Amino acid sequence: MAANIGPVDEERITQLETEFVQASGVTCSTAYHNAIQAGLTVVISKGDKIVEVSRDGNERVVKIIVGPSPSQPGARYTIQ
Repeated sequence: MAANIGPVDEERITQLETEFVQASGVTCSTAYHNAIQAGLTVVISKGDKIVEVSRDGNERVVKIIVGPSPSQPGARYTIQ
């Protein structure tokens, strides 16, 4: 059961968002380094590319990706 922490104000939300970003960055970095140290190949995004990184640091471009498309608030899109 979750603890009753009462109302959450904007300052607390901002603090929690900052903590989440920091924790997720540390988690991803740790997972990346653990995989490389275990001799595994890791796939990452690097700029406009999907890159495969091997244990020895060699990189191979797997795919070129397209950046985000601009959208208008309230617009509707259909994914086909």
